[in-house]
Amino acid sequence: GAMKKNIGFVGILSLAVGFSILFLPVLTLIAFSFNESRLISEWIGFSGRWYIALIQDDGFMNAAWNSVVVAFVSSTVGTGLGTAMGIALARLKGFRSRMLVASMVYGPILLPPVVMGLVLAVLVATAGARVGLAGIMIGHTVLASCLVAILVRARLMLADPFLEEVSIDL
Repeated sequence: GAMKKNIGFVGILSLAVGFSILFLPVLTLIAFSFNESRLISEWIGFSGRWYIALIQDDGFMNAAWNSVVVAFVSSTVGTGLGTAMGIALARLKGFRSRMLVASMVYGPILLPPVVMGLVLAVLVATAGARVGLAGIMIGHTVLASCLVAILVRARLMLADPFLEEVSIDL
């Protein structure tokens, strides 16, 4: 069976301190977001006025909708492309560009996302285009597809190839 470990008082205390450091600032921010005052240093009373003002702001609502669109498109397209790349990297050992594709998959993961975004913005600007919603979707899709490709490849490397052969007859 599974081994049962007793983490003891020091372990529980460490967890409590760690979670407090992580979550207390967030909980404080949430609490003060319901403050009636414009100043964070004084508490006037409980109010949802700032959330109502946020929802009534057309610029915020437009940005929120754009975020939803980018998330949906990049996750959907990225999952499809990443799955295809992961299968190709795991199962197609003989294709010539395998190392090139592998380096292109790992490249965006090795670069921090901020650097990747800056590189994409410079590339688009150099081409004379404007970084718009489509450019942001492309950047997010590239990153998502690379993450999916790495995960699919790793999973397929562990899977038994005989299961794939057997499933062909289904």
